[in-house]
Amino acid sequence: MKQLENSLYQIIQKGIDGIVLLPQTNEFLGLIPFLLEYVKPECLFCLLPNDKKVADTIQTVYNGKVQICSGKDFIHFNRHVEFVLFDYGSAEHIKKYFKNVNHIIGRMSDYEDYFPLWESCREKAEYIYIEQNRTENKGYEIFEWERPYTQTELSVIIPVYNVEKYLPQCIESLTEWKAPYVEYLFVDDGSPDDSADIIKKYAAGDIRIKLIQKKNGGCASARNQGLAAAKGRYIGFVDADDFVDKHMFYKLLKRAMLGNYDLTYCGYSEYYEESGEAEPVDNECMTKNYCYGEDNPDKVKMLAVNTRVAIWRCLYKKSILNQYNIRFQEKLNRFDDLPYRTEYMFASKSAVCIPEYLYYYRIGRKGQDTACTDERLYVHFNIFEYLEKHVKACKDRKLLDLLQAIELQTHAYGLSKIQKQYRKRYSKKVKLQLKKHAGYFRNVVICLLYAGRGNIGWLTKLWIGLY
Repeated sequence: MKQLENSLYQIIQKGIDGIVLLPQTNEFLGLIPFLLEYVKPECLFCLLPNDKKVADTIQTVYNGKVQICSGKDFIHFNRHVEFVLFDYGSAEHIKKYFKNVNHIIGRMSDYEDYFPLWESCREKAEYIYIEQNRTENKGYEIFEWERPYTQTELSVIIPVYNVEKYLPQCIESLTEWKAPYVEYLFVDDGSPDDSADIIKKYAAGDIRIKLIQKKNGGCASARNQGLAAAKGRYIGFVDADDFVDKHMFYKLLKRAMLGNYDLTYCGYSEYYEESGEAEPVDNECMTKNYCYGEDNPDKVKMLAVNTRVAIWRCLYKKSILNQYNIRFQEKLNRFDDLPYRTEYMFASKSAVCIPEYLYYYRIGRKGQDTACTDERLYVHFNIFEYLEKHVKACKDRKLLDLLQAIELQTHAYGLSKIQKQYRKRYSKKVKLQLKKHAGYFRNVVICLLYAGRGNIGWLTKLWIGLY
């Protein structure tokens, strides 16, 4: 409870007019002597708990030192309080009697849910701090929230171009979650079809939907336009031809805020256009460590190597995007999500995973970048030229090795997809790029440590000229 006490001290030393204490344990009653150093007895109200032993302690030890009452009785005091300090099992009392207070600090057991309390108090509260017990790792996580300058907590950015056929399903899957603190930014990238009219129709019935229109400049420029307009503290992305589970962003935001994680992600399924079937994509770092929350920066950076690009099943902190000036590279013709994802994961210090498949990635739509098998795959070299400059500026050898691992994986994909007439030139460029950072044996070590030993075979063929 030490961190809770520290948070309490930071608030109370500024001067508080009235405090309500909701104790459920004798341990929590130990805060009363500390509180009386800063608050007059007539301004400190203590609600009697259900636990008879704790209630008896209050009556015998603190009678006359604090104002003892029940929740219903407190209403008749006609006294404004600025602060509620609560113990396990007290959340319902706050929602019922004290949801208009300025400051809320307390703790919850592992079976309680902090999110409904935050939702009911967020419009009036200035500050909320909650310690949530976590049985699985025998510790607790902290929810700490200060009122933002805007009521928007989450901005979801959806670039739009020639997707009128898929837009209704995308929009309806997003807006089934009725939270008022989310905005949906649809960026029309000069689409020649009726996409804009479809968005306007839905926006007329939902003020959270906003349409941004611009000249055609590509997906990267559309996403950047959305980032420039975003008001939320967290950022999410959706491709307009995909759709989501109606609970996806609710679950991502709820998990991101408890623990203040830099990166929050879930699993996704590949949705096959022709059959209408969805198949979960496995091996996506959905293990216990990441599900419980990972705050080892080295392990967080490994996500850049061990997960697919898939930027649209994640939440990102806008503060980190701004601090490190992370944006989509508009000079790249395609795959601009790869450098964005790499830069963000290299900058992140914590991550958490929801082990559910909540995003549906449509497979089989005509014109998708994933269908490229020709010279368009040469864009990989421009991507890594940019990333190499970025990572070298960090002067971190391990980051360079991790980037090399990503290059190995990406070029393995490129060589497996590219048509035969382009393969020879592609393979020569791959070898030149890989040699900039490491020779053959160091590349083998990087495969063993990070990229996967399955890459050693094609790497060896490449090095001896068999590609």
